Amino acid sequence: MINFEVSKHPFLDGLHLKTEFENGYEVSIVPSVFHDNSNRVELAIFFEGTLISTFTDDWVDDDLTSLSPTRALEICEEVKDL
Repeated sequence: MINFEVSKHPFLDGLHLKTEFENGYEVSIVPSVFHDNSNRVELAIFFEGTLISTFTDDWVDDDLTSLSPTRALEICEEVKDL
């Protein structure tokens, strides 16, 4: 189980979920602004405060990955277990 801090995103239409894991990784999930489909989110993964781009799906930017909420949670579980 992952416990996220949940807040209303300051300028996007949706919630911002974020958490830190004991292994030094952090994840941030926000609503996607790159797809018209509201069923997409952006996942940012950090290690000890530095943004990394390790996990990808069908669309990638330098900073964020846009994917389904289910896949984002699967990746969060993988990051937690590293």
